[in-house]
Amino acid sequence: MTWLSAIPTFIVSAALLLFPGLIVGALIGLRRLWLVAVAPAISVTLVTAGSVILPMAGLSWNPLTALSFAALFGAVVVLLFRLLLRTKFISTPPESGRAWPTVVGWAIPTVILFSWAIAGIMSAENFSQTFDNVFHMNAIALIGDTGNASPFEVARLTTPDGDPGFYPDGWHALVQLAQQVTGASIPLAINSFNFAAIAVAWPTGIMLLSRQIAGSSRTATLAAGILAAAFPAFPLNLFHYGVLYPYFFSMLMVPAVLALSLNLLGITREPRLTTPASHSVLIAGVTAALLMAHPAAMMSALALVVPAATIAMLAGWTGLTPKRRLFRVLGYGLFVVIGLLLLYFLRQGDWWGARMKPVEAAWQTVSLSLWGIGLPLLTAVLMWIGLFFALRDRNRVGYSAAGIWLIAAALFFVAAGISNYWLRNPTLIWYGDAPRLAALYPIAVIPLAVIAVRRVAEWLSERPRFEARRWLPSAAALVLVALGTQALAGYPTLVDRLNFSYETKPRSLLISTDELALLQRLPSEVGEDEVIAGSPWTGTSLAFAFADREVVLPHMLMNEISADRIMVMDHLRDAATNPQVCEAADRLGVRYVLDFGRREVHKENHRYKGIERLDRAEGFELVDHEGSARLYRLTACG
Repeated sequence: MTWLSAIPTFIVSAALLLFPGLIVGALIGLRRLWLVAVAPAISVTLVTAGSVILPMAGLSWNPLTALSFAALFGAVVVLLFRLLLRTKFISTPPESGRAWPTVVGWAIPTVILFSWAIAGIMSAENFSQTFDNVFHMNAIALIGDTGNASPFEVARLTTPDGDPGFYPDGWHALVQLAQQVTGASIPLAINSFNFAAIAVAWPTGIMLLSRQIAGSSRTATLAAGILAAAFPAFPLNLFHYGVLYPYFFSMLMVPAVLALSLNLLGITREPRLTTPASHSVLIAGVTAALLMAHPAAMMSALALVVPAATIAMLAGWTGLTPKRRLFRVLGYGLFVVIGLLLLYFLRQGDWWGARMKPVEAAWQTVSLSLWGIGLPLLTAVLMWIGLFFALRDRNRVGYSAAGIWLIAAALFFVAAGISNYWLRNPTLIWYGDAPRLAALYPIAVIPLAVIAVRRVAEWLSERPRFEARRWLPSAAALVLVALGTQALAGYPTLVDRLNFSYETKPRSLLISTDELALLQRLPSEVGEDEVIAGSPWTGTSLAFAFADREVVLPHMLMNEISADRIMVMDHLRDAATNPQVCEAADRLGVRYVLDFGRREVHKENHRYKGIERLDRAEGFELVDHEGSARLYRLTACG
């Protein structure tokens, strides 16, 4: 399917992510880049809050209910800012006085990232052939099937017979909403939404953050846009690794949240937006978007703001009254305690450990060849030049920028190359996983690189030979940065990895071409109320996502499953001779079995003896097959 088919769902997705936030943001007084960059996070908070509240009111998740709730919630927010807080935002225009550098700075990375992503994914309806994507696609199907997008219910996919607990499903809920509007398939909706999320959240957010640290000149704005597309590690590597769609989505919003936090602390090149009370409420609101999408992104923003919070607490200390000192210490202490508690209670464990030797991790940290993709020496040089200027300036903004870099660099280095448990402990919120922290690193690096580009361009423009054409050094520097960062970034390597992950082939590890063809025929062969058994490790569970047919095991990792499910998976082939098997199958509604052979997504070997060798079992009829993929009907139970 061509990418033109993705345009309607892309437009709907972009509208969902932009318009609620733009309307509410404009009504409370945000303007210019602040409005556009913060709008996606506001939208996510307004819309996804409905996923929690609507089920409590007995309402299903659909565009009408979700957007109606967002409108009501938005009205309350506007009244809070206008009437109670009496908020007035300061809107600082860019130094150039014109909007075109921001527009161009948005367009450049959007076009570049779209181009690489299309080259990697290839077709608009291709899907990631990975372990994690089984959950993501089936979770979207579950929301559509139940009309319930609550984060307290979506984990029922893997805990169908117990307490599902909390799972941040903001990304799944929004993708499913876009899918409902356009009727797109789940893979098409995923690809369209992810592209829209990149377009509306990433370039504007990183430009806003860079403006707080490096200033708002035309050169700095354009450099930030160019550098937003200089790192395969983020955002596009998360289309391959994992796949970590919710984490990818939440991390797109981190730069805007970090920019708001730095501005509140007074550690920016722009004046404070508004009063501390209004500012704090706005930050709390957009931080909720990170929590609903993925808590690790919230912790990413919290970790990166630590240097600025420390500097803000100590700033002008000797001139403070004892009362003001106490106030700062208490506020900072509360910030630290909350951060440590979150770090403890949200930790996920060290799932993978160190992936490389310390020397290799150090090299990747200093050279920016993150996760072994590319060797972006020009970008690394810009980072080090920017770090030099940030420290040489000896001001709060520069020190904070250096501190942000140090935090991100240390987290990546430790996750990638250090085995000591106590040193790794702060990385456990990110599963101790180097690629996740490689995705965080560019957010810290880009503002430093922007400082370097701006300073070098300004120094060159002051040379006498450029007196009549002061724009020429900036233009030359930007062209060099654009060409140099792209040429050395390593995107072709990432494209190859994406091709391998997204292409459906005769022997794909998750779903082969034969298996996909059979899945697509299921709606005409299996009744809507009939349930399918099959090994989830071989991809059969995706009958839920591709054919809207319920399956016994919707995922590989299942928790608290009933005795009936265990009976079916262990003994279904004995249905003709064991009445208890039919009783369990009847209670579950099992009437079909998908047999996709023994090839598993992780090249492992999981046995479900109750559904093996059905061609030799009594009470089963072969209904359809495509190559070696087979669909059997259970006839033994009447």
